[in-house]
Amino acid sequence: MKTEDPEQFGRDLTSARHAVVTATGAVIAGVTALLFLSYLVLLFILPSEVIANLVPDDAFYYFNIARNFAKGYGFSFDAINPTNGFQPLWMYLLLPVAYLTRATPVEVFPRVALLYQSLLLVLAVVTLHLALRRWCDAPVLLLSDAIAILLGLRLFVNGMETTVVLLTF
Repeated sequence: MKTEDPEQFGRDLTSARHAVVTATGAVIAGVTALLFLSYLVLLFILPSEVIANLVPDDAFYYFNIARNFAKGYGFSFDAINPTNGFQPLWMYLLLPVAYLTRATPVEVFPRVALLYQSLLLVLAVVTLHLALRRWCDAPVLLLSDAIAILLGLRLFVNGMETTVVLLTF
């Protein structure tokens, strides 16, 4: 009769648990990355009307003011009268996108701005992930990251300052 070593059994169990955790994490990360990249691709292939329906009307105020600033009209919605009715940090973060897209058709800027905001969402989730990794098990943390990214794409990537608010907390 063979006698099993309890210490070896414990090491085997720990090794098996580690393999399951690693595989689970890889699946969660892979599915999340695939869905995130699909969303980014959709931003550029969906008709402009669909993109317009994804964001609130107020986002287009930001987009228009940023484009007017990039074209040399200053902070103005109508390119005539100055305005200060916007969240400054989000506006300043939009300005590089406005400069990069100022010579493109008007429908390109919202798409690129939403792409940029999606990357800011990922930065916010990574920051939260790094802050919580001491206290959370890896699969739970990766699952919460996936939920945060996928829900965040719908709730926080909207052309408004919501993603910046996530980064500042």
